[in-house]
Amino acid sequence: APIDVHKGLDYNPSDTGYWLNYTNNRITPTSSGYVRVKINNTTGTANTFAPIFTRVSNALKPNKKYTIVVEVRNVKAATGTVVFKPASCEDLYQLCTGTNISGSQIKNGARYVINTTSVADFTGKNVGIRSYFYAGPGGNLDAEFKMDVYEGTAAS
Repeated sequence: APIDVHKGLDYNPSDTGYWLNYTNNRITPTSSGYVRVKINNTTGTANTFAPIFTRVSNALKPNKKYTIVVEVRNVKAATGTVVFKPASCEDLYQLCTGTNISGSQIKNGARYVINTTSVADFTGKNVGIRSYFYAGPGGNLDAEFKMDVYEGTAAS
């Protein structure tokens, strides 16, 4: 069972105790822990983002191995430059990975297993996991995603 870190992206926008930042006009819960992400940037001239950040989590421990599992379903559009970054790596986050899921990888039934290690020191961290979706100029993303985090590592 997943640990209670990201709640599989299944969020309640009014749950301010758990979510630090989310974009509910582009991300909406569906069922079974999935969210529908809709970013139509076909006429845009700059990247359009839809972030989801969690608050710092006591479920995560420093310098420990974790597995992030991402599942994709109900893809209606994934054209142009479209990306899901499950756990962005920057100084203020507890868990991160350099992995991107993009373009042709966003397809029905896709499942990605990402092994990573939490940062060594949580001092000064103010975000648990920073995930985001984006569509570059001309991009269009309309799909459902689910992300779970497990303690330990798994085979890809």
